[in-house]
Amino acid sequence: MNPTTSARRSTTVPVPARPTSRTPTRSKDRSGVGGRSAGRLAGGRALRGWLVLIVLAALLGPVLPDRAAAADGRPTVVIEGRGWGHGRGMGQYGALGYATNLGWSASQILDHYYGGTTAGQAPIPGVVDPRQVRVDLVSVRNRPTTVAVASGTMHLMAGDGSTLRRLTGAVRLTVDGGSMTVATAPGCAGPWTDEGPVERSLVRIAVEAGGAGQSGLLEVCGPSYRTWYDGELWATSSGGRQHTINVVSVEQYLRGVVPNEVPAGWDAAALQAQAVAARSYVLAGDSRHGGYADTCDTTTCQVYDGRYTTRGAGLRSSTHPRTDEAIAATAGVVRLTAGGAVARTEFSSSTGGHTAGGDFPAVVDAGDSVASNRNARWRVTVDLSSLEQAYDLGPITGIRVVERNGLGADGGRAVAVQYRFEQGSITVDGDQARRRFGLKSNWFGFGPLIRGGVAIDDRDPASIARFVEVAFQRLRGRAPTAAEAQRWGEALRTGPRLALTDELAHGEHFAGELIDDLYLAALGRPSDGDGRRYWVTTMAQGLKYEHLGTLFYGSPEYVKRSGGTNDSFVTALYRSILGRDPDPEGRAYWLGLLDGGRAAPADVANAFYRSNESRRARAVAIHRRVFEVDPGPAELAASADRLLLIDDLALAAELAVALGADQ
Repeated sequence: MNPTTSARRSTTVPVPARPTSRTPTRSKDRSGVGGRSAGRLAGGRALRGWLVLIVLAALLGPVLPDRAAAADGRPTVVIEGRGWGHGRGMGQYGALGYATNLGWSASQILDHYYGGTTAGQAPIPGVVDPRQVRVDLVSVRNRPTTVAVASGTMHLMAGDGSTLRRLTGAVRLTVDGGSMTVATAPGCAGPWTDEGPVERSLVRIAVEAGGAGQSGLLEVCGPSYRTWYDGELWATSSGGRQHTINVVSVEQYLRGVVPNEVPAGWDAAALQAQAVAARSYVLAGDSRHGGYADTCDTTTCQVYDGRYTTRGAGLRSSTHPRTDEAIAATAGVVRLTAGGAVARTEFSSSTGGHTAGGDFPAVVDAGDSVASNRNARWRVTVDLSSLEQAYDLGPITGIRVVERNGLGADGGRAVAVQYRFEQGSITVDGDQARRRFGLKSNWFGFGPLIRGGVAIDDRDPASIARFVEVAFQRLRGRAPTAAEAQRWGEALRTGPRLALTDELAHGEHFAGELIDDLYLAALGRPSDGDGRRYWVTTMAQGLKYEHLGTLFYGSPEYVKRSGGTNDSFVTALYRSILGRDPDPEGRAYWLGLLDGGRAAPADVANAFYRSNESRRARAVAIHRRVFEVDPGPAELAASADRLLLIDDLALAAELAVALGADQ
């Protein structure tokens, strides 16, 4: 492997983009954010904990009723949860509860959910010009822009407003390189007549002398439904895909958003709060749409249905007098950050009783318990057969949340979930588990695992005692004392096994042995007592092992030991960290950085230490210490990936939760 494609690329740790979507009251969950099966256990003796970063969509398990799985002995579990959506920012049902039960005004509601912001007017033009909001119409994305008007004349214009054509009936614009092919028809159904090209990459369509009501609006002829819009429609392309864009003022836009996000019959204060949140959200901007649009019309952004639509059950008005009143009552009002920018005011249907933090301070959401909120608490039974099929680790023996965010009842939202099998364990983040089981939010907990009507309990005293014994032997180098065995036996009947393994992994024995290895590998000498104790304490306080490795391999002592020159230093890093000689291209790259003064030895050592080759070697060493065998290919890859996100000691702790089963 060339270091320019391993160590060098690892200088920046890839971090998943934070989801920016929201869950509306009337539509689906907007949280936009998989697993690898593994081989056999080496020697068939020691069990391995496997940690997976990506849960494949093809492996998503369906939600099934109790009887379907129980009939043939498939494993099931009852999941109880809270809320619907990501829980960041305002809870829509919470706003309703505060308005109806406590009489809060819209301002009080917004102040509560969007701490650190104040009410104000959006700057013009700002990130998004409130006079011209560009909405990408997703249902007709990458299709010809097909528009009709029942009463009036369509004015086709270039991007600068100059006239291209005037026509009646319907027009179809198809992007063809840097131009548009024009066809006309009496209406959406055709027949179509080719009118030749216009040499433009963007064509604007507006109505002249339109009739009253729906007949005078621009109608987009979609493949499955039709929608009528205020403002203009633009045909353009981006990234090789054609887009149809509705361009309206923000106040016109909100008329088609607010009643599609919350019921128009809600309390006026809740509707006004929704109007301000929706206005702020769109005017804060959204980089996902590049330069061709500001937002879209689906749950990925905000639900927007123009003025009239046939989306759903027949023709309906997309606006409502009560939400129009709420929009007018808050005209132009947005939430501003301390720096004067429009705040990106995310919201979701139901927070479950406590918001999740993020861009705004997490707060208790007492309004969420309003009587009409059926999502404040929920319960579902799921079939776990897909987990056994996905990971090939034998029958599942347990499933539990092992880490929470600490916000709200029961410890808050699930941060990490552990699946335990007879032959190992898998730890995934809470959102991955949520998507696998099709849950409404990541605030949930598991009941007992049931197979064939019988509860499977891996918290029985014998199982816990075996786990404590093996964990102490592997991570502390000795058996637990009677007091330690009793204390942890009691704690683990209700608490996570990770609590024990994390404490042991960060203890003097396990962490100290890693430090001993680092002294020998990097400095060529045994660790001294004071130095060893210092680094064990520092790591227990939060210093990551990989950072410690960077300090050792980037130290003047290592540079001197390697030969004292840039060339000898780079060669030594390849051999010490990657376990191989440098290739010519890689050597030249790193020497160029060092000789040119663009990087210090510590910078280069850090890049090598974070490389995939280094992480794989460290993952092998951890597996050997925890399980006394080498990892298989799949678990090695998963553990190396995990080291991008967590420390070596944390990985050891997560792996070790599988110790004790069948040993």
